[in-house]
Amino acid sequence: MRSYVFVSEIAEVTQAFNTLPVERAIEWALKGSPVDYHCRSDFGYAFSRFVRTELESLDRKTTILMLGDARNNYNDPQAWALRLIRERVKGIIWLNPEGQWGWGIGDSVMPLYAPACDLVRECRTIGQLGEVVDNLVHHWWRRGR
Repeated sequence: MRSYVFVSEIAEVTQAFNTLPVERAIEWALKGSPVDYHCRSDFGYAFSRFVRTELESLDRKTTILMLGDARNNYNDPQAWALRLIRERVKGIIWLNPEGQWGWGIGDSVMPLYAPACDLVRECRTIGQLGEVVDNLVHHWWRRGR
């Protein structure tokens, strides 16, 4: 399993999560990774960079799990990049911590990204996370997705 973090720049943090306890890996990802967490998010730029640097490593065994609000700060969403990623992988699951009522309002580009995803869910409580996990275990993987 490979892990990445991004705000606008994207960085792989797999080694930290493979070698450190989860709490320390998260701390490192937030403080020590080459990603600037004080800039405005730009999902489109991050996706286009991911396509340039990682697309060839993706295959039909890959499942992307995205955690993010899809607030793009009025930057170019570059939805083409997410669609291109989707063409290469088994599936994309997007968990959005923002209420569904806010998707598509203001700088939210969730409606532009959702068509490239196999599953998009609001996920801001432990209960919602439990529902997502239950759905994935009982429906997604059992169907051979």
